[in-house]
Amino acid sequence: MSKFLFNFVKTLTNREKAYFKRYINIHSKREDKNYLKLYEATEKMETYRKGNLEKIFAGTSIEKHFSSEISYLKDKILISLLNFNLNNSKKNKILKGILFIETLIDKGFRKEAMKKLKYTKKIAYQMEEFTWILKLIELEETILFKEGITGFKDTLKRLREERHKITDIIQNLNEIHILRQEIRELQFNERFVTDNFKKYKQLYANPLIEKEENCKSKKAKEHWHYIQVVKNYLIRDYPSGVLASVKYLQFVEQNQGMFLTNKKLPLLSNYIYLSALNKDKIQAQKGMEKLIDLPKEGKVDTVYYWYIIYTRQLEIAHHTNDKDLMDSYLEKNIDFLEKNMEQLGSVQIQYLFSLIVRSCIYMRKFEIGAVHVNRWLQQGILAVKQLLARLFSLIIHYELNWTQLIESEIILLKKLKKDFPRDKELIDCFYVFFNKCIKHPTQKKKHLSTFQQRLHVISQDKERNFDFEILDFYQWSLQLDKHPT
Repeated sequence: MSKFLFNFVKTLTNREKAYFKRYINIHSKREDKNYLKLYEATEKMETYRKGNLEKIFAGTSIEKHFSSEISYLKDKILISLLNFNLNNSKKNKILKGILFIETLIDKGFRKEAMKKLKYTKKIAYQMEEFTWILKLIELEETILFKEGITGFKDTLKRLREERHKITDIIQNLNEIHILRQEIRELQFNERFVTDNFKKYKQLYANPLIEKEENCKSKKAKEHWHYIQVVKNYLIRDYPSGVLASVKYLQFVEQNQGMFLTNKKLPLLSNYIYLSALNKDKIQAQKGMEKLIDLPKEGKVDTVYYWYIIYTRQLEIAHHTNDKDLMDSYLEKNIDFLEKNMEQLGSVQIQYLFSLIVRSCIYMRKFEIGAVHVNRWLQQGILAVKQLLARLFSLIIHYELNWTQLIESEIILLKKLKKDFPRDKELIDCFYVFFNKCIKHPTQKKKHLSTFQQRLHVISQDKERNFDFEILDFYQWSLQLDKHPT
């Protein structure tokens, strides 16, 4: 049994499951449906274990053709989902309309095909499905040629002009979409940018980013709003980022027919996060209330929905110094990570680990932090998170007075200077402090004072203090006077 099949079946909603069973009863005359038995056995499983399904059907006719039956089941589920969702949205109605038009053309019913085409094109324009509009223009030309009548030169000219117009809109949409991807890549690779950062200056100078009027479609405007949110985050202008998030959310709500409910999940996530970074608990909780109410508006990705709720609550707690909120959500995040590891992406897993470990440092729950930082290291750390994980690990092991671990870790920390040149001063600061504490443990107080002074200088420097947005290392160092290891 493949892990994919197990996860695939578990994602089906109750309505989709009911439709699947009705679908196979209608479309299959076989009384002994092996793939249905496989489906029912998979549905009953609570957790995935390799070889479980094979054991259940050992010695049966299913065992002989196990792989082909599994493949057949996957295809049947996909076909039923396709039929189930074909009428679930206007976007799917366009696809269905194109299939109908092609069938009518093939059968020679060109007038009916044209009637259906005009209706489908109207929906395609509403939804801004431009590539499908090009397909509909092509089908309209096919109908005209097959009619074999004269006098449709003007119509063909109109279609040619329409094609040029749509192509221009697609080009504009693609250019803004590429800018969105570039700024997203900047966010994940560089985290924050400073005044000396050349790449961000070139990107921000692009006229397409400057004005919303440069967008030739609502879909392009959606990309534009996203760019405004992220660009303010990258330069750490959080008040402007919150305002950009509000405008983005308003834009999506005003054009709700174009976007699925799931579209609001990352929007609200960014709105809450930027509000937390801005230390505005009222705005953050306002966003959280909207997020909690979101399932009332339509279907949402359940795992992603709870991932945002749990992680953003920890962000609010950290940046607004709410220890009670952090305490109540720390265990929830640990439990969520444990139960959903298979369905989460690698970036999401890394983020959860970083939040859990940071919260343990903040709440001084260092034993729990040690467990999870070690799990994080064993999981394999993404390149962009290497420094953060190493610093968190050093902090926890120092607080627990695990000196032998610190000796090996500071060597690894020093090696990170090549990969993190922008963090050179912070790496040096930590390395010198821990190294001196190991070599001259009786002078810890003196070393700590120098360490605090160096951290304070870095924290005040806009070109170097971006790591302090994740954890205020200077404030943590001040706690060492109150809580000696």
